[in-house]
Amino acid sequence: MLEYTLKVATLQDLDAVYAFEAAVLPDAWSRQTLQTALQSQLQQILLLFACTEEENALPVALLHWQSSYDFIDIFNIGVREEFRRRGLASLLLNLPAAILQHKLTAYLAAGRCEIEPETLRYLENKFAAEVNWQYINLEVRSSNKAACNCYQRNGFVQIRKIAGFYRQAPFNRSTNWDYQGEAAYCLQKVLRH
Repeated sequence: MLEYTLKVATLQDLDAVYAFEAAVLPDAWSRQTLQTALQSQLQQILLLFACTEEENALPVALLHWQSSYDFIDIFNIGVREEFRRRGLASLLLNLPAAILQHKLTAYLAAGRCEIEPETLRYLENKFAAEVNWQYINLEVRSSNKAACNCYQRNGFVQIRKIAGFYRQAPFNRSTNWDYQGEAAYCLQKVLRH
């Protein structure tokens, strides 16, 4: 039984993407920056919805990435708290490998997820040319242990640490006047050797 639907976000999804990021991600992007991302030919924002009867269902997970010829940068990934520990982050983190192997539909079906026909066509057309992705990069707050553990389980390794990378406290919480920022772990997953 399918439980989730994957959809590529468009400009019409700006409100849903913005609301999701503000509620779920400690470093949400501004509305204007998200609008620019949704209009970009280089960036993709994928939304995962729970299969429900609700007309205006909110996304339960999001993956925002940019691909170049030989690598992918993940800008944001998140799962709503009530949907965590169900393998959804892993499902999204491993999408690029499924695309590389031309097994996207089968991969998603194994994860109890369907893909909207428009999204499938978009991803197949976007990446129909031979992509040569070698690795995936992302940054994570050093304090986000749950995310660090998830990334490690999915084959990511730390390649460096950047002190003070995050200048604001998570969710823009106010901090004392001497907040020095937070380190980022820069992680990488090798897709091809």
